Amino acid sequence: MGLSIFNILKEEIRFQFRDFREFVGEASLNLSFDSNRLATEFEEIAGLDPDSKVLEAVYEEYSKYSKTYVRFLFNPMLLMAYSYFEYWLKKVCEFDHRKGFSKIKVSDLHGGNYIEKSRTYLTKVAGINLDDKEAEWNKIKEIQKIRNRIAHHLSNVPINQKQGTEKGQHVYHLIKNEPMISIEEYSGDFYITDKQYIFNAVELFQEYLFDVIDRVEQIKVSVKNTTLPHEMSNWGLEKTETLLSHLVSGLETINQADDKINKHDLLNTLSSVEGTLSSMAWNLTKLYSLFTGAQWNTGDEKLIQQDGAIGLEKLKKRYTKE
Repeated sequence: MGLSIFNILKEEIRFQFRDFREFVGEASLNLSFDSNRLATEFEEIAGLDPDSKVLEAVYEEYSKYSKTYVRFLFNPMLLMAYSYFEYWLKKVCEFDHRKGFSKIKVSDLHGGNYIEKSRTYLTKVAGINLDDKEAEWNKIKEIQKIRNRIAHHLSNVPINQKQGTEKGQHVYHLIKNEPMISIEEYSGDFYITDKQYIFNAVELFQEYLFDVIDRVEQIKVSVKNTTLPHEMSNWGLEKTETLLSHLVSGLETINQADDKINKHDLLNTLSSVEGTLSSMAWNLTKLYSLFTGAQWNTGDEKLIQQDGAIGLEKLKKRYTKE
């Protein structure tokens, strides 16, 4: 594995989700241990003395661990897992933006939340195709809806049509059909009952992020303009390599000039360097016209060669006007 920024990003995500899963497992294990202990204690007391006054107190304590504390534990864990996903998805977009292919940032886009804005950025700005990830995205959206009811409605959904909007009713049926979420029909309060729901969400988030990162990392610049409407990336690559080759050749010529001691050889060296720079001006004006969307002419490089900085200003005015 290389040390690209995207590989490093994947490792940071992997470590954070790993630590989070370990925390969820450890916390749920402690809760399960206490709940089972109290259930056993209740059964033992009920077996010896069904009328014992202690039974009610033990049962109340058991209910805390089996319901109330479970709700306090797993519902906030979903909020945290979702916040990690939202943070890292936005971070992927920010790293892509640093490539400099576009001035548009995630924050510039419309959307009700950052995962929507990030997805828009990825498809519209970064230009990656996520059609094959639609099933995973829909599942993430379902988790988001449940997360929103936890965060903004104190883990409650409307239990009948009169109590809420059609959107709220959709979330109710979504929660009602989730086997790892319990809902109280008389109040609409709900809570996640199984740590596996959190594990499944984390796995979905991580896989989606890794897939997106792999696709963003492979993005190559797409170059077109009105005068050259075809994909010009390979052409740009060729021109850039040629320029670099000319630059290397010019530098080598200058370095070799240190060994020249007579006037004739020095003049030859300067003539060679001038020829190299002229070739570079030819290719640079072509690249400049491409990125400004202007029409290139065969005499453009002469403006640079003959008029220098004044010629460049003339070229800039003509290219930007076009």
